[in-house]
Amino acid sequence: MVRDRWLALRQDNPGIRRRDAAQKLGVTEAELLLSETDQNTVKRLIPDWNAILLNIPRLGKVLALTRNEIAVHERKGVYEEVGIFESGMGSVLGADIDLRLFLNRWKYAFAVVDKEKKSLQFFDVHGDAVHKVFLVSASSNEREFFDLISGVTDKRPVVDIEITPRKQLLSEPIDSASDLAAFRKAWDEMQDTHEFYTLLQRFRLGRTEALKLAGEPRAVQLSVCSVRRLLEIASNSQTAIMVFVGNPGCIQIHTGLIRTVTTDKGWLNVLDPDFSLHICEPLIGSVWIVRKPTRDGVVTSVEMYNTRGENQALFFGKRKPHSPESTDWRNILIQLEQDSVS
Repeated sequence: MVRDRWLALRQDNPGIRRRDAAQKLGVTEAELLLSETDQNTVKRLIPDWNAILLNIPRLGKVLALTRNEIAVHERKGVYEEVGIFESGMGSVLGADIDLRLFLNRWKYAFAVVDKEKKSLQFFDVHGDAVHKVFLVSASSNEREFFDLISGVTDKRPVVDIEITPRKQLLSEPIDSASDLAAFRKAWDEMQDTHEFYTLLQRFRLGRTEALKLAGEPRAVQLSVCSVRRLLEIASNSQTAIMVFVGNPGCIQIHTGLIRTVTTDKGWLNVLDPDFSLHICEPLIGSVWIVRKPTRDGVVTSVEMYNTRGENQALFFGKRKPHSPESTDWRNILIQLEQDSVS
């Protein structure tokens, strides 16, 4: 049983994280949590996203965490302007916590009371965590937390959850000069950065395949250490940036300054009072500068991918809608290109 194997592993490794334990045991993190629901530490919740998400603002200041294979994005703040839409989308548009939610990918929810840590944790059909919300001691409303989970606790007998294996998405490479010309023309005619996703679907391309075909200056490949350089330059120059980290169920965004940048045992870290970012540098597959045309001028991102070509993080200069990119952000891009050439 998963529960017995998990108890044995935790006894031998008292400080092991559930995500790491799940990988060692060959199960998903959601299955690991399910095995603990007969204890007082974990409660399975009814996946009523309206009832849960619309009440998270009552918790006060919390820590929102979204991660993928390489990057972990943590932001403290209050959930504000929570919206849930018939399209299966949702959003949180607060000054501190800024989320885009793809709720049609969400499947399971748990409340976890682990020693002094209390959290709400959400998982997709594959059993992978899409988003987590942790109470912040002395800043969160603990009573509201327990009121919330009491109203959505799933009291049905525990049954195994259904895990859907991931499918490898294959792209179809462009195989003619005319197709390539049409792709680049469509790129140059974009009016909004969100049209990039339509472009990928139209030409049946993965993101990194598209970047390779786009050619310079549309897409410029950088060295894998460029993310570290970007954060260091932004910190030293006090340039406000936007940091997007996401997975199929959630994108979490930080907008503001970066202050403390460190490295430790292969991890690149931003350790600021209300924002933390952790990136496993050895797992970075490629880094690109990407220029997309819009009605407001060219918008430039630095994009980080894993070795399978899956996007793990996006970086932009801080900008308001309908405003051009800042000179400070473009100066960072110039330095990154120069560093990669030298």
